[in-house]
Amino acid sequence: MGMINFFRSHESLTAFCIFAVLTLMLTYPVVSEMGAAIPGDGGDAAIFVWDLWWMKHSILELHQNPFQTGYIFNPIDISLVFHAFIPLYGLIMLPIQTIFSPFVCYSIIFLLTFMCTGWATYRLARILGIGFVAALVAGFALTFCPVRLVRGLGHLSLLSTQWIPLFYVFMLLSFQSARKRDSAIAGMILAASFYTDYQLTVLLLISILLMFCYQVGMIWLGRGHFPTETDKPGGRLSSVMYMYVIMGLVFLVATGPVLYLAGQEVHWEGYYIAESSVVESFKTDLLYYLNPFHASWLFRVSGFVRDPDFWGTEKVLSPGFVAFFLAGIGLFFMGGLGKKRTWFYFWIILIIISFILSLGSHLIVAGEDTGLVLPYTWFRQVPVLGGVRVPGKFAQLVAFGLSLLAGLGYQGLSSGRSHLKRILGPLGIMLLMIELAPVPFPMQVIDPQNLNTGPVDCSIERQNRQFRDGPESPPKRIMQLPFGVDTGFRLIGEDIARQHILAQVFHQDVIMSGHVSRCPDDVLEFFNANPFLTRIQELQSSSQTRAMLVPTARMQAIAREWLYLTQTDRIVIDRFAGGMELLSGIEYQRLINFIQKHCLATDRQDHGPKTFFSFEPKVERNRSFDFVHHPENDVYIYNRFLVDQPDKFCDRDFIKTWYYFRMLFPGDPSMTRYITLDYRGYPEIPGVEGHIDVFLNREQIGELPYSEYWRQTRLEVPSSAVRRGVNALQLTYSLSSVPAAEHTSTVPFSIGLVSAGMNYGGCGVSRINVPLRDYSHHTRGFNVAYIDGSKGTVLRHEVYDTCEFEAESERFARDLDELEQGTIVAAVVHDDGSNKYNDHLERSLASIGGQYSLRRKFRYAYAIIGRKGWAPGTALEKMDELLVSLTNGNGVIGIRSVCVHQSPDYQPSPRSVRSAGLDQMKSQKSISRSDTNRDRSLGTTR
Repeated sequence: MGMINFFRSHESLTAFCIFAVLTLMLTYPVVSEMGAAIPGDGGDAAIFVWDLWWMKHSILELHQNPFQTGYIFNPIDISLVFHAFIPLYGLIMLPIQTIFSPFVCYSIIFLLTFMCTGWATYRLARILGIGFVAALVAGFALTFCPVRLVRGLGHLSLLSTQWIPLFYVFMLLSFQSARKRDSAIAGMILAASFYTDYQLTVLLLISILLMFCYQVGMIWLGRGHFPTETDKPGGRLSSVMYMYVIMGLVFLVATGPVLYLAGQEVHWEGYYIAESSVVESFKTDLLYYLNPFHASWLFRVSGFVRDPDFWGTEKVLSPGFVAFFLAGIGLFFMGGLGKKRTWFYFWIILIIISFILSLGSHLIVAGEDTGLVLPYTWFRQVPVLGGVRVPGKFAQLVAFGLSLLAGLGYQGLSSGRSHLKRILGPLGIMLLMIELAPVPFPMQVIDPQNLNTGPVDCSIERQNRQFRDGPESPPKRIMQLPFGVDTGFRLIGEDIARQHILAQVFHQDVIMSGHVSRCPDDVLEFFNANPFLTRIQELQSSSQTRAMLVPTARMQAIAREWLYLTQTDRIVIDRFAGGMELLSGIEYQRLINFIQKHCLATDRQDHGPKTFFSFEPKVERNRSFDFVHHPENDVYIYNRFLVDQPDKFCDRDFIKTWYYFRMLFPGDPSMTRYITLDYRGYPEIPGVEGHIDVFLNREQIGELPYSEYWRQTRLEVPSSAVRRGVNALQLTYSLSSVPAAEHTSTVPFSIGLVSAGMNYGGCGVSRINVPLRDYSHHTRGFNVAYIDGSKGTVLRHEVYDTCEFEAESERFARDLDELEQGTIVAAVVHDDGSNKYNDHLERSLASIGGQYSLRRKFRYAYAIIGRKGWAPGTALEKMDELLVSLTNGNGVIGIRSVCVHQSPDYQPSPRSVRSAGLDQMKSQKSISRSDTNRDRSLGTTR
């Protein structure tokens, strides 16, 4: 069948109309409440509504790259490359958004995913030799299966399953006809899935890899039936590979722009897509495959669902009971398909492998861990593929394969002339619809007055502002309290960030809170380490926390510096939002008093349960920022590092050995700016060659020569690089040559450790910094680096989830027991490492010099630098309830002084430029004599 006939056939059009009618009926009242409500349960749907709005706002109004935004997480620019972004839908809906709201567009996309998923599955089933009605059953079984319906509550990206069957439609057509056009279309469809959801693309890529291996194996065995241009086995194999090459090239070309942006982001921030400290909190139970969609008509009426909290999004993996039964029947009718049954053997393999991966790292049945380690343990360590952080998402491939088998099973049951088969056919369809029908579908009402949108009436205020200040007036910067910054897996403040971005769709102003799926840890640490925001987090929470003991005068200075840096226009304190109480009366009054006392507001207005504090931000033209002496430099510097005098930069001695240093300062394009700084490279690694690139707002403005000695320099900042509001300055160390460790005069390793449990601002933190790299996995449990004691090279780095599995404690203990004498161990705890901590592990830690015990220290921070063979108590070791940082004392890269000023004649505080040897002497004096032997064993040269 040609591609043109494929789309123009009356049968295909009839099938699409059938699925359109079924979608409108079974998802009612979605179609009747467009604009007033969106389908979902009030959760992640807000993220995708914001995605649609941001695509339009960035392209049509701001004329900027939509994959970078400063409208949330202000004053930090956030990349959306690894966010659950849906740029394809945003582009498709651009014309519609000029007429209708993004809420209407969301509902349209929601309905189209149902129609297209059913139609694409129907077309694939027809190509595989299944009859018309049975193919419709296959499409219905996938479209309305529980594992897919539960994604309709808020995960619009994962609801877009139409790309999976549609890809295989054109890939199979390319194999049958050997037409390059069909293979190219398959590549475009794969790219479409990439621009819809990264994790959906990973699922497709895994299935493509399995299909390729299956085809090669079957052709090699001479048992495959893949009609191509020639019947010779070699010709068939070359033709099949040719189709894959075309498909892959088209995919790479189509996704090249975003892949380039992703590479830039990895270069800028490091790889962070697969890191997560709570991946294992989404563990999969085998019984989840029996969970129905709790909002379906049958189970809602029957009262089968007794505990709504149990039926979370990740706990529904079922393809449906009737689909299970029909798929089982389909296995007995595969022989009637002739040579096309070869493809069904592949679907069975895909079902089995996807099912095993969906069960996660360990087999869990009815909440009990059997201790059986499953392949997902190794799969999640693979870069890119490990981006599927939740194993249950593989259940969508299981449902896809079972739906095709279900269609085959229905065809086998209903074919023939017997009265029984005539009854079984309609009965199967009826049972399938009764079980899966989600009508009425859950809806989330959109009411701007119930959102904490800031202004009482956002649309009216925005119109008044444009009338007063002009159509090109800059957006306001709003801080909404309670404060919340959320990455989906890490949270600072309150879990209301999704409401904040939903409100932004109305008022369209810049906010300091927000929600993204993935972002670097350093961004969150900036918000979490700032004393002003930390105090606000404490005041808006009823839980008992350790208060930051900051004097009132200093807190006032910090608060006002923060408002000046962020150029804040308004602070909004909202007690209620969405019909729920965000703050108790006491918390609400605490925040009002705190803002009133510490911030110089120009105006205060009370509107019922809302309080507005207004400010008039402006940049002072002759103000200089000398960060080495600035009393509140925590406000500005948000990438922490080990410097020559860390106490001058941060009170907490927060250590980071990394490639770069960043700071923030307010700017105005009309001002000329200069930057004067003292810097040096790695004094402990002589012979390094390279340079230091200086960026402002990710635009390179200069290049500095590398130096292992302190050097002072001045740069003129071009006005084109300065933007109104907050500016980000970054220094990146680009090293072209680093001598091998065995050829240096000293052992070149500094070890800087950071550990924090989940009690630290609601997010775990871990770092194992050896020069040029962070070796922590940023995953729950013990993150460990094993280091060669003589060369200073990292031999390997592991993570042990001693929170969830005692077997991981045993594995960690065995690895420590089997170490060679003299091996250095750097270990930190991320989130928690104590829950399954046992005696064996405690004895093994003592063998590297440890003396502390993590027993009954749930979510405590812990760091140790030890060496195999040391006596207990001789290791460098720290433990704390919240946060610890630990270093072996070696010097590393440093920015000793940074000053941003307007006058070229400004002279920063005088500093003598000293030799590296004198710097090392100063560093050595800061190390107590009691630690001399331990540091000498770690490679520090005295």
